Amino acid sequence: MRTRFKFAPIKYALIVYALLISGLGVAGPSPAIAQMCGPDTWKAWTVTQNFRGDRAREEISGVACDLAASRCIAVNDHRPFAQLFSISGRTITPGDSVDLIPGDVEPDAEAAAFADGRFYVAGSHGNSRRTNEANEPSYVVARINAQTGTVEARSDKWRNAISSSAELGPYAAKKLDGGGPGGAGGANIEGLAVWKGRMYLGFRGPSIGGKAFVMSAALDDVFSGGTASLTATTHSLRLGDRTGIRDLAAVETGLLVLSGPVNDEAVTPLIWHWNPESGALDLLGQVSDLPEDVKAETILALPSSDASRYRLLLFFEGEKNGKPAECSVPKPN
Repeated sequence: MRTRFKFAPIKYALIVYALLISGLGVAGPSPAIAQMCGPDTWKAWTVTQNFRGDRAREEISGVACDLAASRCIAVNDHRPFAQLFSISGRTITPGDSVDLIPGDVEPDAEAAAFADGRFYVAGSHGNSRRTNEANEPSYVVARINAQTGTVEARSDKWRNAISSSAELGPYAAKKLDGGGPGGAGGANIEGLAVWKGRMYLGFRGPSIGGKAFVMSAALDDVFSGGTASLTATTHSLRLGDRTGIRDLAAVETGLLVLSGPVNDEAVTPLIWHWNPESGALDLLGQVSDLPEDVKAETILALPSSDASRYRLLLFFEGEKNGKPAECSVPKPN
């Protein structure tokens, strides 16, 4: 007797994707934990007033929170400032601005993280997306006191680490849209997390043979004085063709990875769990039914009363104030 299984079309697509990924030698997702995260299932949040800057508020590119203090930071890739905000229930209240670098220059801030009383903000560390113009202010990672909102230190050590990477060096200082060997996309940071004393950078580009890239280094070394080079490790994650990392978020067991298109490809955003120690990569869910001009841009892990699930807050590029929305996905088995 032949046993037949029926799957909803979207879940079937995830199962097929899982089988393809498994065949490529990467830990594949379990169909039982692949879940939709879209307008039909998520819970909308309220923003009490606009974030600063007409364009900046529609280009929120990174978010991080000290959840114990309900104190957070949002960064954007169009203005030289970040902005603090607070959370109460499902309500966000924007607060004071933080000047990331001196002068009226844009660091192209693309990612944010929190650890041990400090916010961290990373510039894109790459050339302009389409014109390949050099973007010197983007080669910075700032450390910010989460209580006072003051910038304590800045580091440019990742610049040489990226250009020295065997995998990413050929794509350094190349435009994101079709730059680098094979048109795989120039090196461009979009995710940032701190986990177990190491800083992790997630790269939107390049995408090479279905692999996206993460670099990591000891957090203390990133901000150490002197001219010593940063000792960094390059990791590859097989996320799919023309797929890069749009954000990272630290959780107890590793990093959540929000993947999406390197540029404007028809690539569905997915949510993964990656354990940097074991290398295990698990597909948790899919961000579905987004308007054509909207991109899932940031992911934040919130406290959850369900120990078996991650409660997530997403922000979207192309939406006013990021149009934050909450959903949940199962934790990996």
